[in-house]
Amino acid sequence: MGALVFDDLWCDAGPMASRWLLMAVLLSACCVPGRSEPRAERDPAASASPEAARTGRGPRAPAVGSSPRFLRPPRVAPTASAPPAVPPPAPPEQEDRRKVRQWVETVALGPEFGGSGKIVARWTRPIRLSVMKGDQDVRKDMLDLIPALNETLRPAGAPLTVVGDRDPTAEMKVYFAPLAEFDAISKANGFSYVKGNWGYFYTFWNNQRQIERAYVLIATELKGPKLRHFTFEEVTQALGLSNDSELFPDSIFYSNGKEGGAATELSPLDRKLLSFFYTRVQPGFDRGRLGAAFDAHWR
Repeated sequence: MGALVFDDLWCDAGPMASRWLLMAVLLSACCVPGRSEPRAERDPAASASPEAARTGRGPRAPAVGSSPRFLRPPRVAPTASAPPAVPPPAPPEQEDRRKVRQWVETVALGPEFGGSGKIVARWTRPIRLSVMKGDQDVRKDMLDLIPALNETLRPAGAPLTVVGDRDPTAEMKVYFAPLAEFDAISKANGFSYVKGNWGYFYTFWNNQRQIERAYVLIATELKGPKLRHFTFEEVTQALGLSNDSELFPDSIFYSNGKEGGAATELSPLDRKLLSFFYTRVQPGFDRGRLGAAFDAHWR
């Protein structure tokens, strides 16, 4: 506050009156609006610290390592980050097509045992089938299967024809024999047998992956639906659709680990695969060419 000059306020009324007048003036000066100034809080360190003196009337500078009480930023409510974008699920028909394609590639590429690489091998000429061992009662299921297979094989130029028993010139030889004889049969015909299989087939192909010979072994210990299932599966797989799959339990190619399938007929999907395989797929196709054929022709 600036100094008040009151020397000129002495009047003739005498010392007492002059004192009362002086007090009134002082009171008036303190109460006049706009004349008072806010009083700055005195910093005890101002006289000792030049830095403190330079802060003037603003907030005091914080000590090193402390948080400024008056400069704290305003609170901002946390916002939840947006979850990562999830692609919409594929339409059911597209998902089914992907599943079918996976199944086709699994079943059609490469043999279940032995062989080299995931390459298509199939017949390109008529096939003569001969039963090398087995009574008439165990071959009934095989005779039921052949007409169904020929619906596809005949238009493709590779029909399956049953010839006389024990014909050494037949391209496909079928043995209905006890399981204990499988190893000796395989050795006598120049191929290996993987033990534990109640049904087994083995194919031979040339450098163009054209199948030229096939052997099918069916254990006579099998009865009823089991005998029919293994007969259908092994003979059909000897046509080049060599692998099992965990997809589509109604398929003749179905197998889930050690549990084989139970189908006793070719499913509609099995028949469609057989037709596709013998009309749109060529020996020597790898996964890429098989997939391209599937995309172009599977309907």
